[in-house]
Amino acid sequence: MIYNFIEYKSAKLVGTNKPAFPDANAVSDWAKDAVTTLQSYGIISGITGNTFAPKANADRAAVATIFKNFVKAFVK
Repeated sequence: MIYNFIEYKSAKLVGTNKPAFPDANAVSDWAKDAVTTLQSYGIISGITGNTFAPKANADRAAVATIFKNFVKAFVK
């Protein structure tokens, strides 16, 4: 949803080149662009060992961190 909002607003966020998550091949095809883009913006950073764990559930703290990182990136 955050990726779609960024696209909808045509927001220009600052991204960096980061190595792909080691488990990036487990990300569904429809989500690959969003995951790669949000990672480059520093909005998502994965879990222990720099893995993304696309099949895992996100807890409340993880979601709060994602939204905090989004707001920081969006208001810059």
